[in-house]
Amino acid sequence: MEEILEYVLEKALPTGLTYKTERREYSLYLPEVDITITPRVAQVQDNNVGLEFYVHIKKYDRTLYEWCTGWGSDVIISAGSATASFCFAFMFGLRKMCNDEDPESFETEFAGKKHNWKAYLGEVVTMGDPGEGGYTFDATGYWQLLGEEIKKRLGNQKMVYVKIFSARYPDEIIGECRIDDVAVPELGRMVADFVRQWPTDKIFTEKQFFFIEQNEETIIPSPYDGQEGRDKLEKIVVAYLKLFRQATTDELYSRLPEDAEQITGDPILANECVYFLPEICAIHAVVEKFQGKYEVSDRAIFNMADGSHSVYVSQLMDYDRLDRCICDILQKRLFGDQTQELYYELLGCSSITKLIDEVQKKDIRDPKPICIFYNMGKGFELR
Repeated sequence: MEEILEYVLEKALPTGLTYKTERREYSLYLPEVDITITPRVAQVQDNNVGLEFYVHIKKYDRTLYEWCTGWGSDVIISAGSATASFCFAFMFGLRKMCNDEDPESFETEFAGKKHNWKAYLGEVVTMGDPGEGGYTFDATGYWQLLGEEIKKRLGNQKMVYVKIFSARYPDEIIGECRIDDVAVPELGRMVADFVRQWPTDKIFTEKQFFFIEQNEETIIPSPYDGQEGRDKLEKIVVAYLKLFRQATTDELYSRLPEDAEQITGDPILANECVYFLPEICAIHAVVEKFQGKYEVSDRAIFNMADGSHSVYVSQLMDYDRLDRCICDILQKRLFGDQTQELYYELLGCSSITKLIDEVQKKDIRDPKPICIFYNMGKGFELR
């Protein structure tokens, strides 16, 4: 493992990147763009090597993630292949964003606010044999296929990255679209439908990244931005979870949104803690336990005082923050020996958990995608 990592840090990455690099322990720093890349050897199986890459972009206060697999006659060649895939697919598109090169400009609207964007399209990186007369997309093909659906999922993010992976194997077709490393099944099916048109049954794969940046003048700042904001959010969520554990009667549970507002001082966040946290835990549990048997839509219906609103959860300013926050709280076991009990209590309040229990009791073989309905309390607004 150590030999592979040293090769990636000392040879493969510096050669594949088009930036100057500075070694910083187990990371490479790119001073020209203020980006830090931290590779990790995640899997070695025979000569098959799986590498994880964590890319921290200081400008956006974001760490992006990519997994690449390489094959070769030995582990070093395989690690070089995986690193080359990362450099050509991921870093090429990221470089276009850093250089403001050939952007696709467009505008969206969410919660009554307009947002201006630029999308930077990476190259389509292929592996395998497309077959005689095989058809593959150029850099704009997947954007033409998925662009309008991706735009619907933008809210007020500073930046978004999208990964498309399409593959045809002798016994399997794969279509994947991930937005900020979260799989979007609806868009994945669109990719899979495209793969079915490939005029070959030979092994062939394509990978492409989009990097989408919001113009600074239309970004609405959040009180939970930056490390200080993340620390503030964690303290609020921990305080809320203590309150949640004390809501042992129906009356106390029904009062949670109002009581949570006293803790958070933010009625929107109070509602989000009450209604989002159980469903976020349930979504992770569904992915881990059922591995694709059940699908939770990324679209949700919000019933509010002014009517119903159909929203993609990626559009919500706090949703991803709360997702990362509750996962960190559980992973760090901030509730000590009671952490697992807290997790199950949250799952017990999830509509997803209850629906899956019902589906299993009725032995429904082909369940429909789950769409969550949120009946939000007083003071909640979309943001």
